[in-house]
Amino acid sequence: MPIKEITATIERLRQMASKHEARLSQSEALTKAVLVEPMLRLLGWDTGDPDQVRAEESTEAGRPDYLLDFSGEALVFVEAKKLGTRLDAAVKQGLHYANTQGVPWFAVTDGAIWELYEVFRQAPIEDRKTASWNLRLDSAEDTFRNALALLRGTKVGSVGPAPIGGTPASAVDASVTLASQPPRDGATSLQDLVPSTGTKPPFRRLVFSDGNSGAVVSWNQLLVVVADWMAQVGKLKASDMPIDLGGKKRYLLADTPIHKHGKNFISPVRVSSFWIETHASAEQCLNLARKLLSSKGIDPSSVRVE
Repeated sequence: MPIKEITATIERLRQMASKHEARLSQSEALTKAVLVEPMLRLLGWDTGDPDQVRAEESTEAGRPDYLLDFSGEALVFVEAKKLGTRLDAAVKQGLHYANTQGVPWFAVTDGAIWELYEVFRQAPIEDRKTASWNLRLDSAEDTFRNALALLRGTKVGSVGPAPIGGTPASAVDASVTLASQPPRDGATSLQDLVPSTGTKPPFRRLVFSDGNSGAVVSWNQLLVVVADWMAQVGKLKASDMPIDLGGKKRYLLADTPIHKHGKNFISPVRVSSFWIETHASAEQCLNLARKLLSSKGIDPSSVRVE
């Protein structure tokens, strides 16, 4: 979808939230129909296809409003509240739901504010938040840039919880046209970069030596962007799998999302014909990205951060 259509859709949702605020603030069902489901569809989740989106499916831990599924794998629990509801209380309960059921991501929304959490990360709740956006306060461009973390697609592109499941090429094309800003720590390349605290890196995209670029909204996403570009230029192939970069128990990349000790990847993302494990700290993500590039003869200093 062209970026103009995407931002126009976001603007329409913003207008609906404002125009119908009184009614939406009284009805969770109306909020879902008017704001939540249109946003999910914009992000590639077909709310009419139960293979992708299952509404109010009972689990042993409770009944989340939506379960987002990618290729037969439950990836995201979504809890939706009526417009204007404080989300704090829903976060702790939702993370418990997801953790009990082995679902790696949890999103909570009142239709305007969206928050996405990494369920299995060993950190305080606030530090497990990987993305958030506010339809009513953020620009359409910023809303879309942050919402890329919840994007679904048949192919992981240059974005993406890092994106969920994958990213349609059209969304990648749109994401790289969005305005960027200089990294806050003054770094200009991946080699110079110093990992910051929290889940958001001090830059918004990577620019590779061939001019291709990819949006980054979380440290985990950094790994996906690097691996996907390497696959696109032929530096990562199925025959290279698995890749562990010195890990004793875990693979970074493999043709199936299973580590060498037999356990499943915690936060798997599909890249080309293989899987990447994105469950790592900011420092680990940065170091692994550098090592992966260097292992194929690519100087990390050739990758620009913006």
